[in-house]
Amino acid sequence: MIRLCAFSDEAAKDLLGQIQALQRNSVWMTELRSVDGKNVKDLSVKEAKNIHAALQDSGILVWAVGSPLGKIDLKKFDEQYLDLVKYICEIAHILGTKKIRAFSFFRAYDEPERVVEACNRMAEVAIANDAVLCHENEKEVYGDTAIRVRELMLKLQGWKFVYDPANFVQTGQFAEETLSLASQCDYYHIKD
Repeated sequence: MIRLCAFSDEAAKDLLGQIQALQRNSVWMTELRSVDGKNVKDLSVKEAKNIHAALQDSGILVWAVGSPLGKIDLKKFDEQYLDLVKYICEIAHILGTKKIRAFSFFRAYDEPERVVEACNRMAEVAIANDAVLCHENEKEVYGDTAIRVRELMLKLQGWKFVYDPANFVQTGQFAEETLSLASQCDYYHIKD
């Protein structure tokens, strides 16, 4: 079965506008990334509870949270960053999901071992908090090409993967070069 969800913040900044856009298009799930210009990582517990209640009242589920985890320079990764991972897990649970979209650090191409170590540390925190990190291939993060995504699939523990063919195109790769990854991914991002 195919289930559609959307980055509803692409339709509107405010929650009501996001809900109306989802309903108008008969899309009953969102990959919640931001509300009122505030990313999920910056939501308070109270804000997350209010958002969840409003979505629930509208019949909308949160498929995943569109966090920016791992969308930093690798040198900024430290123990304190793991507190952010834990907090986003808490926010995800409040919003009714275990899935957290994440990345593999900006331009760390020469440090594959450190990328794997940092990603695995983040996954340990997520697993301990009953959540799962889902790696999205995005331009300029370590896992931005099919070769490096395959490498991460082999070396990361407890991660799932998101297949975004448009992001591969931004790195100069076309669908025929990356499509074999799709069957190994948990879900897909599709752009019009």
